[in-house]
Amino acid sequence: MPITLRLALPGFSYSDLFNPDRLKELNNIFDGELAAANPDLFASWDSYRRNPLEPRSPVEISALLVGVAGHLSRFVTQLFQIEPQAEALAAATSDQSPVFRFKVDFVRRRVLPGLKKISLPQDAAGLAALEERIAALGGSDVDAELATALAATRLMD
Repeated sequence: MPITLRLALPGFSYSDLFNPDRLKELNNIFDGELAAANPDLFASWDSYRRNPLEPRSPVEISALLVGVAGHLSRFVTQLFQIEPQAEALAAATSDQSPVFRFKVDFVRRRVLPGLKKISLPQDAAGLAALEERIAALGGSDVDAELATALAATRLMD
């Protein structure tokens, strides 16, 4: 028995995703929702779509794409009725926040600028032991990367 994917919008089915006319209808629904939620963003987005060669800075284009991406993500999440899965993925990503902070605040700002001035330890076993001690500061219930990030961000704080 085949599984039928049901889209959340009444009158739309999975096969409509392969029909250009029906995709245009879905796009019009998305446009309407975006225009209602953020008229200024929609106006910028619509202008960008209609005049893609109009001069814009890379920062302006990036901000526009990121702004629309959030709305599109919510639209697709609702369309496919995957809110619980998306929320679980967002929570798992949020759990990794210390890793992102560690990479920006410590590695990028403190380690990389001084990397040319230091030499790597020759003692691989000693380095592995140091990594284990640092990771232990972060906790034993998480992976080594997260544990190291937790330990380093605690020390930075």
